[in-house]
Amino acid sequence: MTNIPENALTNLFENLVTQFVQDNLESIMRAEIAAFMESDECDRHNNRNGYYKRTLHTKYGNIEELSVPRDRQGHFQTHVFEPYQRRDGC
Repeated sequence: MTNIPENALTNLFENLVTQFVQDNLESIMRAEIAAFMESDECDRHNNRNGYYKRTLHTKYGNIEELSVPRDRQGHFQTHVFEPYQRRDGC
């Protein structure tokens, strides 16, 4: 049996939790923009326009490249965090 240092296990666990949080936040935001694009609030000539990357500091760790969806006209705003917010209130 291999002995894995405790700090290596801690780092692995923290990375897994951070990745889990990132995956779920991105999933929520993809659902948000899909609902936004279908809503009456969205202009018919507006389209999705890919993603931008941002950093978000959470109590579960730092998410370095969170993919945030955007629309062409810049009207979409996620409810996951406020504009320019970099910390989740931890």
